[in-house]
Amino acid sequence: MIKQYRKKQIFIKAIQYLTENTLDIYRLLSRNENATYEDIWTSGDNFLIDFCNGTGVLGDLLIKSGSGHIRCRPGDWITEDSKGCIYPYDNDTFKKLFDEWEFGSFEGNTSVRSLELIANYHEAIVNGEQKLIDKTADELTKHLSILEKRIKRLENHIMKIDSTIIETGEK
Repeated sequence: MIKQYRKKQIFIKAIQYLTENTLDIYRLLSRNENATYEDIWTSGDNFLIDFCNGTGVLGDLLIKSGSGHIRCRPGDWITEDSKGCIYPYDNDTFKKLFDEWEFGSFEGNTSVRSLELIANYHEAIVNGEQKLIDKTADELTKHLSILEKRIKRLENHIMKIDSTIIETGEK
């Protein structure tokens, strides 16, 4: 029997490589959210910045991967998946593969973060990564507790609206 399948939803972090966002690019690649301009080096564990033959003009990035270096040019996108793997995409390919998640940042939106955690939890189970399973389960439990409280508040709000409608006779 032929069945239909869909690709599993994944969440990524991404930033477009532009000459004016060097610090943000460095923070993603170095995995140091607190980095300052003084911290910027031309290379790290997973990247190398090519300064255009010593001209001092920001040029291509070389992203280190398991299969060698992948060139990332200004205008390309740099992504980080749930396992921390960094991969660049040219702008056209990125736009075809990814849609911006409009509900806010992963950290700032509990619902979005919970969806990301569920996807990561499933992936960790499939791959048998017990450490990641435990870490994700703990964080997911906290997020689900927050969501339960929000649902309860919404239910209470709806009950108040319903009682107001009954009292006023509105339909």
